[in-house]
Amino acid sequence: MLIDDARDIFQIALSKLGYSGNTRDAKQIEAAYHELHKLMPNMLAFDSDNPVHNIYRREVNLVMVWNSAAFVALQAGNPLEVVWPKEGGIFWMHILAIPSKTHNVAGALQLINFLLRTEIEAQLAETIDYPTPNLAAKKLLSPKVANNKSLYPDEAVINNS
Repeated sequence: MLIDDARDIFQIALSKLGYSGNTRDAKQIEAAYHELHKLMPNMLAFDSDNPVHNIYRREVNLVMVWNSAAFVALQAGNPLEVVWPKEGGIFWMHILAIPSKTHNVAGALQLINFLLRTEIEAQLAETIDYPTPNLAAKKLLSPKVANNKSLYPDEAVINNS
């Protein structure tokens, strides 16, 4: 099972073929499409709404999930092994942004400043099972979160992704 996200899925094929995941070359993108098409006979589902659902029901042998979903599945006792591709993983991030036409810039900045406080970031990371990039906040996390390789891969994985 793969997540239903063309950007992430094409990253896999582009990487396998030795191309940049940011390519705009139509021939490289077409080659990635053909590479992905080879997977179709083995696909059970494309699911981005609840990718861990098939793990819980043990309907799949191999699944692509976001690292936080893998962490949740592991915490629920599912027999899951997280494997980072030797070619490198796909990293993502959430952002805090203020729309250009917002009516309350001061309030938006207050919210961002609150969310970026070390202790708040640590609480968020523990609650929503997403990693924090704030190294000071990471020091406040429980060992089961801070040492989990699905949330915080080792340096070799990071450097290769």
